[in-house]
Amino acid sequence: MPTIKKPKKPKTAQSWSQLARELGVSRQSFVRWRSLPDAPVEPDPEKWAKYVELNQLGTDGSATLKSLRAELLRVQIKRENRRYQVEGRELIALKDSISAASQARTLWQQAIRSKLEHQTAARLVGKDVGEIHLEMRLIHDELIEEINAAWDKAAIEDPPVLEA
Repeated sequence: MPTIKKPKKPKTAQSWSQLARELGVSRQSFVRWRSLPDAPVEPDPEKWAKYVELNQLGTDGSATLKSLRAELLRVQIKRENRRYQVEGRELIALKDSISAASQARTLWQQAIRSKLEHQTAARLVGKDVGEIHLEMRLIHDELIEEINAAWDKAAIEDPPVLEA
């Protein structure tokens, strides 16, 4: 880190190159610094020494730069943490949906198999087409009621748990 020298004489330098030599910084630095807000207009060593010190120019690891980098890093870490939390919640929601769909499929299969294998044939024997149609509607409604009851029972016995 360059050290800014104190000017030897309280006079105006003859040129920007001379000012740069007196303060111990590069001429290119003054080319950049002259366009900064509130920069002195004339090559006055005292004014420029104060301006450089006040604005922490010529230091690559100034406290301001370090604190800005640290804050940027904190913000990036927070953003990444939020993204991982959202992805985690989405993954849990997806797993819960898959689990619920699997349970629903199992309940449907059991209810349909039970109705078709054990009750439907006996209920349809000797009936005409109209009566069979009506009986099938009743069987359908009974299936819906059984599945809803089984679903409610499963939800009470084994409620879904969301983990964060």
